Amino acid sequence: MQAIKDDSARIEMSWQKVYDKAKADIEYSRGMTKQLMNSGYISKPPDDMLQEAIQWAIDQVK
Repeated sequence: MQAIKDDSARIEMSWQKVYDKAKADIEYSRGMTKQLMNSGYISKPPDDMLQEAIQWAIDQVK
């Protein structure tokens, strides 16, 4: 949205279109990751790694 204000955006999109595109991209990525894990191409990350990432994120917003 800042790029539109700065007049540097090539394509003007509404907030809703940006949101919908981002949501669709995230859902696609999550689905692809799940499919790759179910097929055995990639393994599930260790639980302690996920807990460390969550704790780091929480610490960043405190």
